[in-house]
Amino acid sequence: MPPRNRLSANGEWWGRRGYWINAVSPDGAWRWDGESWKPTAETVRPDCLEVLDPSSLAANRRGRLSLRQAAGLGPRLLLAWLFAGAVISFGCAFDLVTLIFGVLVGAVVVVVTLPVGIVFLLVESLLGVRSEEGSLVKVIDGRRRNVSTGLTLAQARGADFNSMVEGAQHKLYFTRMTLTLVNYERLGGGALEAAERTAAMRPATRFPGTATEVSIWASELETGALPRICVKTGRPAGTQLKFWFVTRGASFWVLGLLAPGRRASGPLPLIQAWRIAFVTLRVLAVASLIAGILGLASTAAFAVSSRPTAVLVSFGCLALSFVFYFVYAGLRPHAEVYANSKGGLFVMLRDVHPRFVDAVGALEPLPATSGAGDRA
Repeated sequence: MPPRNRLSANGEWWGRRGYWINAVSPDGAWRWDGESWKPTAETVRPDCLEVLDPSSLAANRRGRLSLRQAAGLGPRLLLAWLFAGAVISFGCAFDLVTLIFGVLVGAVVVVVTLPVGIVFLLVESLLGVRSEEGSLVKVIDGRRRNVSTGLTLAQARGADFNSMVEGAQHKLYFTRMTLTLVNYERLGGGALEAAERTAAMRPATRFPGTATEVSIWASELETGALPRICVKTGRPAGTQLKFWFVTRGASFWVLGLLAPGRRASGPLPLIQAWRIAFVTLRVLAVASLIAGILGLASTAAFAVSSRPTAVLVSFGCLALSFVFYFVYAGLRPHAEVYANSKGGLFVMLRDVHPRFVDAVGALEPLPATSGAGDRA
């Protein structure tokens, strides 16, 4: 039996968990009181027609996770950790003795990495949410239900996937590291008109001083021919750091790592503090990964009484490696690599400072003889 719709406590929304629609009609002339439509005194078209979580919408608009949303990520993370422990346990089950050893190792993995998971959850909460606007696209990948507005594919957990209107203008809110959808808005009224105007503009010209995405040619990125404006702070950049971007065709992440894709790399301008932060996170992630692998590979070299401790420390290093990597992945500039009709590659940089966007928009276009034409 499908869940019954109800009116929210403040009377602004009508629906159920995972799917709420505005109690005011799109034209602003009628209001639903839970039983019937009644004319409104003032005709004001609502800017938000549909939402996943109305109580957290204000926080999400400020780029933050609400406490309830952050707590909701915990059970999923805990299940993932328990599953990892079970896989390791049964992976060691060659006979009864190794099964017992495997169960012990799996339990150790869960106990050691659970605090790391909690730290990961705290970092995810502190990083807040990202948002993207555009026409909604629904993607079904096996049992997974994903949504996108053209750039990032987010997992639509908790949302009434079938009720979402594909093709309508939406604003999606999702976590920075796990790309989990936490909220969305189906736009209406003035917000819809603004979104349609924005969609018709090139990224570099969208409302100067506010846009956080811009398109550049892969050759510009490779040669470092970009304005010396820090992509994170908008301040004059005194240094650079090389980044790598890959857009792959496969949606399942294991196959995605193996599938060919469009690649672009090159230095992005940064201030010294951000360069140090990115380099430090890279070094810590790689060093923790190497330490964990070496520790597991050399377990036999330790005394029998010290092997459990060695395994414990090794798995702790591996878990820390993933935490460092996900923090780095959440903070770094993001991008998708596309190809135009002539085969020229261009990069859609996202999460960069509006001043950098404006500076790129002021660059001269590449000459037509390059085969790329005007800026993407």
